[in-house]
Amino acid sequence: MSEAPLKPAEISVVDLRGLFSVLWRRRRSIIATAFGFALFAAVVALLIPSKYAATAQLLVDPSGLNVLSNDVTQTPPNAEAALAAAQSQIGVLQSSDVLFEVVNRLDLEKDVEFGAPEEGGLSFLSGWFGSEPTEEDGRRLAHRLLAEAVVVTRQEQAFVIDVSVWTKSPEKSARIANTIAEVYLEKTRSAQADFVRRSSEALASRLQDLRDRVSESAARVEAYRKEHGIVDAGGLLVIDQQMQEATNELSKVNATLDDLETRYQEILDMRARDISPDSLSEAILSPTIAQLRSLLTVALAQVSTLEATLGPGHPELLAARSNVEQVESQIRAELDRIVEATRIERDRARARQKALAARVESLKGDVLGSNSAMLGLRELTRQADSDREVYEAFLKRAGELSEQQGVDTTNARLISRATPPLKKDWPPRTILTLAAGMLGMAVGVGQALLREQFDPRINSAQQIWQETGVPVLAEVPQDILAGGKGDNAVLEQFYNRVAGAPGSAAKWVLLAGTDEGRLSAMASLSLATTAVESGDQVMLIDADTAGARLSKLFGLEASSGLRDLLYRGDNIGSIHSVSDEQQLWVMPAGKQPSSGSERGRPWPLRKAINERNQPVDLVLVNGGELWSSRLHRNVAASADAVILVAETFKTRSAELAQAVEQLQAAGARIGGVILVV
Repeated sequence: MSEAPLKPAEISVVDLRGLFSVLWRRRRSIIATAFGFALFAAVVALLIPSKYAATAQLLVDPSGLNVLSNDVTQTPPNAEAALAAAQSQIGVLQSSDVLFEVVNRLDLEKDVEFGAPEEGGLSFLSGWFGSEPTEEDGRRLAHRLLAEAVVVTRQEQAFVIDVSVWTKSPEKSARIANTIAEVYLEKTRSAQADFVRRSSEALASRLQDLRDRVSESAARVEAYRKEHGIVDAGGLLVIDQQMQEATNELSKVNATLDDLETRYQEILDMRARDISPDSLSEAILSPTIAQLRSLLTVALAQVSTLEATLGPGHPELLAARSNVEQVESQIRAELDRIVEATRIERDRARARQKALAARVESLKGDVLGSNSAMLGLRELTRQADSDREVYEAFLKRAGELSEQQGVDTTNARLISRATPPLKKDWPPRTILTLAAGMLGMAVGVGQALLREQFDPRINSAQQIWQETGVPVLAEVPQDILAGGKGDNAVLEQFYNRVAGAPGSAAKWVLLAGTDEGRLSAMASLSLATTAVESGDQVMLIDADTAGARLSKLFGLEASSGLRDLLYRGDNIGSIHSVSDEQQLWVMPAGKQPSSGSERGRPWPLRKAINERNQPVDLVLVNGGELWSSRLHRNVAASADAVILVAETFKTRSAELAQAVEQLQAAGARIGGVILVV
């Protein structure tokens, strides 16, 4: 034909529109799958036995109560270590020691939910297959089932631990959760008391050994003292004490001697001067000197008074002066006595100084001789002191631990008792149903995409281009193609593209399909009707010699037609006008030929029609399933363009590809595909 076929659209990596179209076409299957999954989950949730979760909360502070400054329990050094210590208590709560105690207290081995055989059940058959389960077996089974029913978690960045128990009874869940918490607290306190007791006993067992060691160390010190003759008094050796006393006394004697020398010299100087009351030093005044000093003062005052009133030779003045001289004589005599006494005392001090200095020098030699012996004594003394300190520390700590056995310093308590829950916690039927529905939706979508991927039928124009290389010229709704009500603008647009504008030279268009001629007949008639409505004269040729569907639509299946024209050369009168305005002409498929009548070579179709000089604007040839006819090469070669007709989800892509190959082998010019949607 004169116009080149349309180019296909660019193929995108992800065709969202095509994906949505696939999901929409298969929506029933997807919804059914999702509903089936949700229904199954709802039924399963109804069949699953209900379970109730009760939770008890414990506060576990690793730092303890700090009742005692030297508590045996050590406080964690930092917050991270404290949280790790609190986390380790989860293992204690889930330990066999705690759970077995709970089983014993609550007699869980007799509970059907925890492994006890039901009355009237099939437990009597166990004797046929093995020995009867013992009571210990029941306890172990109850312990295992209880461990599976208990969930212990610690709240984030806190010392609060949640103990949750899942059973079929809300009261039972609360009772077991509270019992686990109580047993844990009892075990914790008992473990701490036992640890303190064992520590105290360990220290006490060492006390006798330490006591013996202290005694041995003290005995070695005393033996060393006796061996080297070392005697001390008040913490000092005797020789050291004597040396210290002699040195101190020598220092005192030296000081006294210096004082006497000074006093003696001062008295000598005083005696050499004139005697007056003011010249007598307070340092050398004795009671006698003090008394004489007073008398001298009075006598001198009397002389001074009399000199002012009496003459120099007056007897009273002379008597007074004689009295002064007498007192001064007595003072000099007293000073001489003091000088002599001071000298004697000074000489004694000098003798004492020499004696003490000689003794100090003698003691220095004794001290140097005892130093070597003291080195060994000090080493033994240090060892004895060390043994004594260790013994006293152990003795004190043992006494403290003995007293701490009755003091609970753990900071673990039950802060929230478990209460029976008001509603079941498992199974969450709504969540399970919604989750199953979403899963079913995903499975349905995946199934739809897989089915779409492996579906042998045509589902889109893009698929036709990818698999055959032939473009889709138009997508026509099925109701419009079948002559129903609707907007036929698609057909008009297709007609204008295929046949050209009205009044142009006649065009030969062959329409063929893979469904025994049904779609090609409907497409030929719809396209012819559209052309007639546009004012064109159209000739319809039914080349579907196998089904003659177009001929049957007009009731001309018994009339002569195409086969008669091509094989026997009949007159063009076999063309029938089926419209009042003589715009639409139909050539039926023709009568069924007799045996052997089609052995000859038929006339070329286009030549046979043109020789009859039938003027039309458009020739539409309904080829049906053309390759099933012996005329397919003749008909295919006569057309300006071959238009294949396919229907989504009915036409198989392999059959369409095969049709394209056969038409191309017959020399046909394939213009495109009409896709019925």
